[in-house]
Amino acid sequence: MNRPLRFLLVSLAAAVALGDGQLFAQNLLTNGDLEDPIRVPPPAPPGFSSDPVPTAWTLTEGPDSTGAACGMGNPSPCPTNTANIINFAVNSNHSGDQGLWLMPWRGSRPGVVGSPTTVFADLKQSVAGTPGMKYTMTGWARFEFHYAGGADNLDSDQALPTDMDGPPPPTDTFFALEFLDASNNVLAGSVVIELKANGQPNDERDDLIPNFTIEDAMWHQHMLMAVAPANTVNVQVRASMVDGIFNVDPRQSAFVDDFSLTATAPPPLPGDFNNDGKVDVADYVMFRKNDGTNNALPNDNGLGTPIRPAHYGLWRANFGNMAGSGASLGAVPEPATWVLVVVGLLLVGARRRGR
Repeated sequence: MNRPLRFLLVSLAAAVALGDGQLFAQNLLTNGDLEDPIRVPPPAPPGFSSDPVPTAWTLTEGPDSTGAACGMGNPSPCPTNTANIINFAVNSNHSGDQGLWLMPWRGSRPGVVGSPTTVFADLKQSVAGTPGMKYTMTGWARFEFHYAGGADNLDSDQALPTDMDGPPPPTDTFFALEFLDASNNVLAGSVVIELKANGQPNDERDDLIPNFTIEDAMWHQHMLMAVAPANTVNVQVRASMVDGIFNVDPRQSAFVDDFSLTATAPPPLPGDFNNDGKVDVADYVMFRKNDGTNNALPNDNGLGTPIRPAHYGLWRANFGNMAGSGASLGAVPEPATWVLVVVGLLLVGARRRGR
């Protein structure tokens, strides 16, 4: 089976495995395929000029310091352009005309070209988010044959023939699904993956060699999923290259393309009788208020009515759980303890009202 078809089948299988309609869910991102605006390549060498940013995205890029010299071509001062939308960065598994080209070779390392200077590029887009919703991000990436972010070791002298006997590279490449509060702080529960650690390989062969085919271009899809925590205002999708550095030429770039973000309601949380995304004392209060009645409670795992000890058992078994986390908040007290807590709170409230 050829590689593009295999990756397509893997992607379809992953989507179907979600079991919640994710395959056909709406992409919440604008211009997720990076097709707008279409970029007309400038005169050679391509990609060395400032280019338009993909519509609806924010692109931050440049050197991490202002060293006297940077990577390829030894430019001074260090260039600020380290990522471009361009035609040869397009995901070959999908239709389209362009993707994002990451250029780590604009960074240098000691003893080879000038003073050491790493470079970065950060592409991100945020959309309105809803606490309690499950969000799924996907994105595609390809690492060229000599991309530092996919290599175990750098080339020792940055010259052909390739030896890759140098030090480990500092370069990392990340996809992130981040939940932001009203002040744009990243909340706990956000997910970040490093692509090489997540299985992204470099191309198996240099695409300048004879008989290189599209099947040798190792495009891989990555998927991140998480439930938006309380205080989520926006959901952010991010692709980043950090500590980019020159390795050995040619073919040491990376490419990213075709991002999606979808949202679905998370599965029911058994025992969450007040439907607030967590199983806690407030749900026990709901049980006590409705015990013995035919008032149906949400998230009862099919117990129905009347409300009875089985509902308490369901609450007890799931106490401390939160939507999407399964994290425990602590040991479950005995029923008598909760009765004392609730009665105590009622007495305090009555005393305050009496004053």
